[in-house]
Amino acid sequence: MQEKHCTNNIPSDSDLIVPYTRVQIQIGIGLLLVLAFLLMLFRPVLLYLGDPVSVRYSTIQLIEEGTINVNQSVVKKFGARGQYFFENEKTGLWYPKYGILNTLLYVPPLLVERVVEGSLEGVRDMSASQLKNRVFVLNLYNILFSLGIAAYLYFIALNYGASPKVAVIYVFGCLFGTFLWNYLRAQTFEIFQLCFFLGLYYSLVRYTRLVKSGETRMTKTHFWLILFFTSLLVLEKLAFVLLIPIVLAWILWIDMQFKNLYESNNISLWKYAFRKNLLSFTVFLAGLMMLVFWANWHRFGSPFNTGYAQWEQEKHFLTGNPVDGLYGFLFDKQKSIFLYFPLLIFALFRFRSFLKKYTVEFVFVLTVFFTYYVFNSFFINWRGNWCYGPRYLLFILPLLSLPVLNLFESEKNIKSRPVSRILRGTLILTLLMSAFCQTCVNMMAFEATFSTIDYYAKAKNEQINSYLKSPFWIINLDLLRHKMGQKVFPPLRILKPNISDKSFQKHSAFINSQCESNFFFLHKSQ
Repeated sequence: MQEKHCTNNIPSDSDLIVPYTRVQIQIGIGLLLVLAFLLMLFRPVLLYLGDPVSVRYSTIQLIEEGTINVNQSVVKKFGARGQYFFENEKTGLWYPKYGILNTLLYVPPLLVERVVEGSLEGVRDMSASQLKNRVFVLNLYNILFSLGIAAYLYFIALNYGASPKVAVIYVFGCLFGTFLWNYLRAQTFEIFQLCFFLGLYYSLVRYTRLVKSGETRMTKTHFWLILFFTSLLVLEKLAFVLLIPIVLAWILWIDMQFKNLYESNNISLWKYAFRKNLLSFTVFLAGLMMLVFWANWHRFGSPFNTGYAQWEQEKHFLTGNPVDGLYGFLFDKQKSIFLYFPLLIFALFRFRSFLKKYTVEFVFVLTVFFTYYVFNSFFINWRGNWCYGPRYLLFILPLLSLPVLNLFESEKNIKSRPVSRILRGTLILTLLMSAFCQTCVNMMAFEATFSTIDYYAKAKNEQINSYLKSPFWIINLDLLRHKMGQKVFPPLRILKPNISDKSFQKHSAFINSQCESNFFFLHKSQ
């Protein structure tokens, strides 16, 4: 029986570690060079406002003064108490409510700016040239992380048997055919989260393959990289603490799969995996808990205070109606993962076969997705307010799209080949259309659509409110057409019969003001 059991668990081709070829590496380098050029060409000239700006005030304070608290004079310019900054009532000091790692992540670009400029200023106190330099430095920083994301996506695709050509299509589809492109340009946190999660998953895949193939030379390296990236995610955003039990359970499961080659007793398998990792898990959990509790205590006055309890609107942040989020993440016009990440639609056609072939690795992706899909649906602000697309799920969507790689496999069944060709052709056309839609959004100021929606929502007109729920690219395209004189902006057209010519011109001027170009090569000041 034991001999038969061992035979059934011999690693398959999908479990083996295959060294990267010279051609694969050369194509990967070429891909990164092309992406670097495109990202530089399409870099924004405007600053993404809101959360990251508040955090960078803390980074400036760290560089200039060696502390991470923010002056109260700054806090007063950022909305209600607790909205961006938390007041430590024991010390009277103010701190950004976001993960402490965000403050540290902005040290490199702002330190470069400090060396060049000689000093650092807050956004509201900067001259036009200083602001331009700040945006340029942050853009370069974003490009570095974007290249890291592209590299991980490329090599993850190769690990799933994709050819370099297919891997390149997958990378371009993820980066430019989805709402991810917006966050590659926006100087905010989502790009960090995605990069760290892809790093975690890449090491998990390599660890799985190394363990199951019996190789031990690089196993420990990827083991600690998995825990390292998990720590970065938790310190960047506390909601990622939900990843910890999932990651640890998967490591135990992987180790059990390896031992399963020689043992058939489940209790023995669990004991083996648990004993093997007990010390490492203890060091990891103790170190991470100490860092999180210290950061919370230092900033918020208690190790168990998350910083999100001071703003009235988020005091009970998990009291939202989950039905709204569960439905909205799938079907809402402005937050649907399928509308804003169309690769997912085509991934469904190969979902079953991909899951069957890569069960252990892809079940991890599915577990993480469903955990955060449900968790964020309970969040009172599941929409993310002024954000583009379903940003709370962005970090998992590229990996959830991995089954799309199987669309490009050679079909053994002759009858299914025409279907696969149609699907591949439709996928390429969909990505091109989606890239056009993303261009309509990205070429304007980051807040253009939000400001327009907020402006016209005040009209309290049912027709207008219905239109304002349209996908962002429709609204932005209509804004552009209005400015070019091709058609009147739909909400303004609805209002026109009931307003004076002077009021019409005022509304029209507002629309034109939202159409400032946010592409470097199109901006009027260049």
